[in-house]
Amino acid sequence: MTLRRAGIRPHPCEPWTSLVPSVASQLLPGGNDASLPVLRRRLGVLESWKPAREWMPSEKVGLLRRVADGQGKAVAQSLGQILSGVAPVVLTGQQPGVAGGPLFVWLKAHAAVAHAERMSVRLGLPVRALFWVAGDDSDLAEVRRLLDPVTGRVLDSHPGIDDGIRPVGDIPFTDPRGMRSWAASVWPDSAFLPLLDGGSNDLSSLMVACLRHWFGDRLVVVDARWSEVRSLARRTYRTFARSPEGVHRALSAGMAAASAAGLKVAVRSWPDRLRLFRIGDDGGRRRVVSLGGVLTDGADWTVPVKSVPSILEREIERFSHDVVSRPFAAEEIFPVLAHVLGPGEFAYFACLGEVSRSIGASLAPALPRASCTILPAGPWPEALRAGWNPPARASGPWDPLKNAYVESMHPESVQWSRTWADARADYLEQIGSDASVEAFGKKMASFESRLRLSRLKALSGRHEQELSVLGRLWAIMGAGGVQERVVSPWSLEQHLGQPGLLRRLAEHVDPDEPVHTVWEAR
Repeated sequence: MTLRRAGIRPHPCEPWTSLVPSVASQLLPGGNDASLPVLRRRLGVLESWKPAREWMPSEKVGLLRRVADGQGKAVAQSLGQILSGVAPVVLTGQQPGVAGGPLFVWLKAHAAVAHAERMSVRLGLPVRALFWVAGDDSDLAEVRRLLDPVTGRVLDSHPGIDDGIRPVGDIPFTDPRGMRSWAASVWPDSAFLPLLDGGSNDLSSLMVACLRHWFGDRLVVVDARWSEVRSLARRTYRTFARSPEGVHRALSAGMAAASAAGLKVAVRSWPDRLRLFRIGDDGGRRRVVSLGGVLTDGADWTVPVKSVPSILEREIERFSHDVVSRPFAAEEIFPVLAHVLGPGEFAYFACLGEVSRSIGASLAPALPRASCTILPAGPWPEALRAGWNPPARASGPWDPLKNAYVESMHPESVQWSRTWADARADYLEQIGSDASVEAFGKKMASFESRLRLSRLKALSGRHEQELSVLGRLWAIMGAGGVQERVVSPWSLEQHLGQPGLLRRLAEHVDPDEPVHTVWEAR
């Protein structure tokens, strides 16, 4: 198999990566530059990282043991280097989606691995790639379903469960056999099937298995739902519990600055809500709120504010960060040399500059994830007939694309529609203009539109095979969406007939390239 560069499009992170350094350094706490001088300065900042740790030696042991059990000794050794400060990391992450999520998750992890390996050479020291699985996120609806666009079939990891409060990584699969049956029928030739047979029983463990399959020992994976991870972040949790109003003011200022720079703002802020959640006795994850000298999770937990430091010390595993405190918690635990972000994360990182300065916690530079689309081998005559050049633009919705193809094959139909429209306009002009005539004209136009669609539907029956080819290309491209955001890597490998697609893609995708690259798989 070969990949041929077929075209380029704007990178989805371009609004943030194109910021001039003076603006980027004010909005993004670590800027968006990873040049060698910047990395060396960042290493200087990390010199103070190791002495500042408050951990007991035993506190790291649990995390190392968990990683060794799940990912092997080599990865545990890499994590040991990281936790001791010997090896800084390039950090990225994502919520645990079904089957590892869409292609952009693979692109994030690949970018982190590639950057880490390049930085190791440039800096002359070990740099590791680390993936932060946000298994403590409680939005199950966001991650439980996966569409295979070619077959149109949807995999639901938790049928019968209506849950929006527990960490998604803590909820076991309800029908593992059903998941395997779905995968076997939709991706019969896929290496995903052995992963399901390997004992993964929740979204987090399956995410780790997918990342291990794709990247092996080149990537260290941790899960934010692990109590060991939360325990090592307690200093950051104390910082964000100390002054919710101060954090709110700083974040609001950062949001205003990002908005003034013309950037999308993707976070919200409240003066009485902490950037922390608490895990209750029922396993539910609820935001901590400050109310007149007490903190509460709105359920069965209320404590005086003055007792929070001791509670955080005793029950740190009960607490969880949110989207704002998460990068600071991650840098509390790991010596981060750079973050790899997607456009959604850039949208909130660009609001954190004032927070970073107000709490005295710098963040590492932010780099964009890789971005691409993969096409089946061309040429694509049906697409070009429909006025769609796949390398140049995304596919758009299906019905207009299908109708454009049919109309290109039947120009007489276009003329037929124009004749109807002209006749209607002439008739209305002859009978004058008032409210009743205008209403009648709208009814005629609606009838004309329905008649046109009915004719197109009848004509499309003559082109069933060509439209099937066009529909398959449209589905692989993302079924009207952006491929990397909706299509699983497993789907691409299966439906392109390329079991080695990701291995080859890793050889071609350059995370330093500031564009979205369109590849043709041959």
